[in-house]
Amino acid sequence: MKNATILVIICLFCMSCAVSEDSQNDKSRVQELTLREPATGNISKAGEVDWYHYRAVQANAVLKVKCTSNTYRPDVTLLATVYTLNPDGEKVRLYADHAPENSQLPADIKMNIYIDVPKDIYISVRDLMDDDGSGNPYYLSIDFAEAGDENGNFFLATAIGVNDTDSCGNDTIGHIGDVDCFVFSAAEMGIYDVHMNFSPFAGGTDVELSMDLYDSQGALVSALNRTQRRDYHIISYLEAGDYYLLVDDFGKNDFDTASPYSVCVTTVESAEIMENDSRLDAAAMAYDSRISSQYNLVKNCCRYSLRATVPSVL
Repeated sequence: MKNATILVIICLFCMSCAVSEDSQNDKSRVQELTLREPATGNISKAGEVDWYHYRAVQANAVLKVKCTSNTYRPDVTLLATVYTLNPDGEKVRLYADHAPENSQLPADIKMNIYIDVPKDIYISVRDLMDDDGSGNPYYLSIDFAEAGDENGNFFLATAIGVNDTDSCGNDTIGHIGDVDCFVFSAAEMGIYDVHMNFSPFAGGTDVELSMDLYDSQGALVSALNRTQRRDYHIISYLEAGDYYLLVDDFGKNDFDTASPYSVCVTTVESAEIMENDSRLDAAAMAYDSRISSQYNLVKNCCRYSLRATVPSVL
């Protein structure tokens, strides 16, 4: 009888885990969050888990997560957990907090999550022990804290023009952890050269610049992390739209206000743009022929096809 009871408990536990796992993998059950627009939900039964998603297209910013209720003497002790995705697409917990157990007051959970680079954020809300439910609502909201630097995140990015040397961005790594953000608009699809010129202090500097290029959705386009040098180039084929450049010290552990840098963006003329880059549109070539091409683009790839003939055998 004892063994049977233990088996039942294990089965119930596995079923609970399966429901939770299914709910987070089923996109139809994941609610999208919008900044400063509270979402409302309730933990109506034991073991229920509500999932939320937000695509943070920010960098070097603090995301404020707030989960509250208006219920006194609540049956459900709210637990909110914040996750991101690792390179394998698995959820990794960043932060978690819950309302006080057996509290007579409404829940008031506040968490601050540092967003270093744009990423997907998932938030789960559940009962602390997964053993209570209630029809009383809770409220979940997110917002970004104000940045300390003038251009410390994408919202405050410094605008720079394309093919306009007078509107290049100029800055320094002013303090440890300093991140500078710039934004430019690609008017049309094409090849763009993001050029950063570094002027280190004559007596030497410990700053080693790093720059990352993101699209308007926060997806990484290209990254350049190298040892100290004077000129940095990211040359990429870009669709029309807005793009963000993030510049910081590699490792974020040094600063030097006497070592300025400038960032300019120019278009690059090319005879071929994204041509014969896949197997389906490979350029045909013949025997004893010579092929000429350009290879001046990050991640550029030129493909060619050659039909091989098999001699007949009599």
